[in-house]
Amino acid sequence: MSPIEWILVMLIFISSGVTLWTLIVDQKGVIKK
Repeated sequence: MSPIEWILVMLIFISSGVTLWTLIVDQKGVIKK
């Protein structure tokens, strides 16, 4: 893959990972707003 494609894949992977992490944390009630 070209460097640009690799960066795009990493950005998508990181953003999806953060979204999943936020959902898991919210379900466990670790974050209390």
